[in-house]
Amino acid sequence: MLFAYSMMSRTLCSGVPPFDNNEGLSCMQQRNRLMRGRKRVACILLLLAFVFAGCWLPYHLVSLLDDLSDASYKDLKMNLLLLGHANSALNPIIYCALSRKFRRSIKDLICISVHFTRRRQNMQVCVKLVTEE
Repeated sequence: MLFAYSMMSRTLCSGVPPFDNNEGLSCMQQRNRLMRGRKRVACILLLLAFVFAGCWLPYHLVSLLDDLSDASYKDLKMNLLLLGHANSALNPIIYCALSRKFRRSIKDLICISVHFTRRRQNMQVCVKLVTEE
């Protein structure tokens, strides 16, 4: 797993994007923008790998300790298993926090439009879900 992530980050960060051979200002700006995007993706992937390891490593260490010793760690293993599964809930939060495109896609997917109306001195919020067919 470590090898795969290191190869992905190496490919994303070190490769020179293929553009025209002329070194004009617009070509250089486009190259710099693409490299910044690649580095952002590499950072997100690295963060996701660390979060995955942080969520699942304690469970696997306690499972190994449980197998090697006579003591029972059943309750601890159950709680650490929940921590491991919490990784799946953390991934969309990380994507949403670090990626504008992901936030925009989620917003377009849900299609929420919020309208505020004032009736009888009470502020009401009307939420309409717009579905496209």
